Amino acid sequence: MISGEGREISGTEDDRDDDLIDLVYASLLGEADWNDFLDRLSARLPGGKTVFFFHDSVRNRGDLSLTSGLSEEALLAYAQHYSRINPWMAKASVRPIGLGVVSEQMLDRGDLVRTEFYGDFMRSIGAEAAVGVTIVRESGRSLLLSTLTDRADPNQNMAAAETLTRLAPHLRRAFRYYQTGPFQKALSDVGDHLFEETDIGLVVVGEGMTVKSVSAAAVRHIDGGEGIGITPTGRVALTDQDAARALQQMVDRLAEGPRVHSHVVAASGKMRKITLVRLNKDPIASFFEGPTVAILIEPAQGTRPPDLERATAAFNLTPAEIKVALALNRGISLRQAAAELGIAEGTARQQLKSIFRKTGTSRQSELIVWMRSLKPGR
Repeated sequence: MISGEGREISGTEDDRDDDLIDLVYASLLGEADWNDFLDRLSARLPGGKTVFFFHDSVRNRGDLSLTSGLSEEALLAYAQHYSRINPWMAKASVRPIGLGVVSEQMLDRGDLVRTEFYGDFMRSIGAEAAVGVTIVRESGRSLLLSTLTDRADPNQNMAAAETLTRLAPHLRRAFRYYQTGPFQKALSDVGDHLFEETDIGLVVVGEGMTVKSVSAAAVRHIDGGEGIGITPTGRVALTDQDAARALQQMVDRLAEGPRVHSHVVAASGKMRKITLVRLNKDPIASFFEGPTVAILIEPAQGTRPPDLERATAAFNLTPAEIKVALALNRGISLRQAAAELGIAEGTARQQLKSIFRKTGTSRQSELIVWMRSLKPGR
């Protein structure tokens, strides 16, 4: 078989690429593990270490989000320092979307080996070169896939770069699926279902302050000018400056913002409580989707913590389950909740499953929304 570039490709190599493409869709549908996909790519090159990563060329910062073969120490070092001096990123920020390349196409090896990035980072992880592809680029922010290798010869690495070119359109479809997929629809449906008979509105916001979904009650609050609005470009706008700053941090991949923020505003003669909750997601969804924040809008009068006595009676929650639910209501992870409560993570997970079953929810974001809907007398 002859490729578009005139290079002969063996049937075996084609089959291996087809297997990787199949694995993309199997991982997307939850029938396989994305880590297996990364491991398979790593095995294609000697000393291979594969990463899905994010880079913001405006702020010159990045993060190795999902990896195969790299230690936690290397990931932290890259995020804190080496992402800022990665010499390949200048060319990567303008190279064609979906085109797999070898590292020498972005920077001559003679120049690379004189950099701090090579001497202190690449050598420390046993890497001499890389292949990479840009999957998506939007407003200076790029999602990329790269495999580092201990083989320096660009001609020998070219086949792996061509594999990335063939994978790119499928990975781009995976990215779009996560951006508009079942998580966003489920969260929107939860808001409409839980709050259909209340005056509590739910707005789901993603990266760049972009509005993903708005419940019917939220539309009423927005139309009434009650502390929140949506710009003509589809971005959320909060009148309270502290809340606006908190939200900007929450939807920023690289910021260490709060997980929960609440404030009360007076607008159009009404008092409204607006609560921001950065939702916990699995690492794969976090990488492809970026951060997601739920904004809850409700009347401020009589605002109080969830009516847990009524929840205990109506839903038969145990005291231990109430403690787990309260901890998760603050937006922390299940692991953090278990540590705070002094119980094993496996125990906390079993209690969470019981809470889900009793309350009719199926994920932490739904549980938080449910808890915040609990009012006295309901």
